[in-house]
Amino acid sequence: MFTARIAVRADPRALRIDVAPPISSPPLRRRLIAAGILLASGTIIGAIRLGLEWRQLAAGRETLPAGVLLLLSAAVLVGAPAALFGLIALFFAEETLEITDAAILREISIFGGAQRRTFPRGADTRLIWTTRPVPPWWTWTFRRLAVVTGRERLGIGATLGTAEKETLEQIVRRAIE
Repeated sequence: MFTARIAVRADPRALRIDVAPPISSPPLRRRLIAAGILLASGTIIGAIRLGLEWRQLAAGRETLPAGVLLLLSAAVLVGAPAALFGLIALFFAEETLEITDAAILREISIFGGAQRRTFPRGADTRLIWTTRPVPPWWTWTFRRLAVVTGRERLGIGATLGTAEKETLEQIVRRAIE
């Protein structure tokens, strides 16, 4: 059972698993666009409301203290663009797993840059489900899939939903056992 976002290729040296970015799935594309619109709308409404509060303060009327307004303004003006950038990064993130007898290589590509991590395989290498943060910590589900060897953990399937992670789990479990 494979999903449209998970592609598996095997050669004599390794098993390669490619996870396509969420933008490649029309339902996910619609959800992420809706989330972006909600985030942008909330930011605009928050900025308008804060602008009104700043005017009240400047006019000497009773309003929130200046320190609170400053913190709220910073949250809206810094936090919202950072969240929007994170959403866009998630939207375009691609993940590749290459499983060999000696190691597991995970590569996450976003905006042309790639983060590679080689994870050594041992006799005690296994897959676990966890709710604890596992790098990449920006995974969008609360149930995370991780490869574990000793005390090291490697999060996989960061952009996948739970059902797709279960498919990925079956594929990786067969490859490492």
